[in-house]
Amino acid sequence: MKLKSKTILLSLCLSIAACEAETTLKPTATGIPGQTPATSQSATQTASQSASVAPTAEPSVAPTPAPTLTPTPVPIPMPSPSTTIAPKAYTTIYTIAGTGQEGDPDTDLQASKISFRDVFALTLDSKKNLYVSINNKILRISDEIKIVDATPYRNVSEWVTDVSQPQGLAVDSHDNLYISDTLNHRILKVTTDKKMSVIAGSLSSPGFTGDGSPAINALLNQPAGICFDKAGNLYIADRGNHKIRKIDASTEKISTVAGGAEIGTIISHSYPKSSLPLNPTPSPIEVITEGTLAGFSGDGGAAVNAKLDSPVSVAVDANNNVYLVDANNRIRKIDDKGIITTIAGTGSKGYNSDMADKPATTVHLNLPQALFVSPLDKLLYITDTKNNCIRRINPDGGINTIAGNLRADDGIGDYSPPLNGSIAQPNVLTIDKDGIIYLYDSGHKRIRVLK
Repeated sequence: MKLKSKTILLSLCLSIAACEAETTLKPTATGIPGQTPATSQSATQTASQSASVAPTAEPSVAPTPAPTLTPTPVPIPMPSPSTTIAPKAYTTIYTIAGTGQEGDPDTDLQASKISFRDVFALTLDSKKNLYVSINNKILRISDEIKIVDATPYRNVSEWVTDVSQPQGLAVDSHDNLYISDTLNHRILKVTTDKKMSVIAGSLSSPGFTGDGSPAINALLNQPAGICFDKAGNLYIADRGNHKIRKIDASTEKISTVAGGAEIGTIISHSYPKSSLPLNPTPSPIEVITEGTLAGFSGDGGAAVNAKLDSPVSVAVDANNNVYLVDANNRIRKIDDKGIITTIAGTGSKGYNSDMADKPATTVHLNLPQALFVSPLDKLLYITDTKNNCIRRINPDGGINTIAGNLRADDGIGDYSPPLNGSIAQPNVLTIDKDGIIYLYDSGHKRIRVLK
């Protein structure tokens, strides 16, 4: 510290001497276009040392006490806050419900001791209670873990009955449950105190009508996946009509957001109400109607003019982009301007591995059934059902597998790394606010969790 003070003192003295000797010297231009001449101490010192100035003798200066210098803090540049969240890393997979044996679940039992035959949809409420749609009812698996005989378990209760193969579930901001009552061609709302009402569609009457009118007067045809956007609008994968439809939260009117208008004969099926809730489901009644024909077209143009093929799942992100699963082995996106594109899949079924350096549109999918935008990392997750895995579309447009070793019969692999465990034909999934994935492993008859 003493050496530093002496050095500072000597430098100060030299500067004073130079200034006294060259009182008539003015700073010269820097020679750099657009830069003003310097007037600081360092510029004066630079001018005094110029080759055009003759050196002078150092004057005798009486020593003065070293000045007390307070160091000026150097500001440390802070990184600007990032709006991009890194993709979540998943490290384990395990079962929370299901024995692995096929059967119809009993209620009021431990979740790990019930049997499943089919699961058509999953969703979570704000308390992380998990709703599970099966053949003719909706179950609720409590997030509360109880301890009985030193064993933790989740209770299973019957939440809704008198539905037919409900293939879509969603919960609004008030924890009201919405159900695609698929084979009854309607959308139901169930409040937290279990009061049920119909908000769209007509019981056992498939068809396509109602755009621009209240949704309660519209006809649907085998509605499947449903979801809400941040404004509370409800999106419906109107599978039998090959359209995506939307119920406006403020007006309660229904409209079409994707799916063309080419009309042809559609054969669909309905089930008499008197037969429900029998299991197995009774033989369907064939219904022949006029409706939109299935197909694939329209990428790069308006989504309302595009052809879709039996969309089974729909999701919306925070920027109001709409995503759908098209039955022709593609994932398609409708941006906030209404333009549709394909973002994953070639249209050919298969598996040609992940391609980190290529877009997801070069990767084969094999009958994907569900998709969901994670509330945590905002990325799109897909059940690549016949490829026995869960895949994610990354921010750069690439795709990677996050769970499943592609072998359906390679054991369960609970509590192993997700890529080491076997998943057999996962068909539905949902994701909580922490990024935890809940999926139905249909081949192993279990509901499993990725963390």
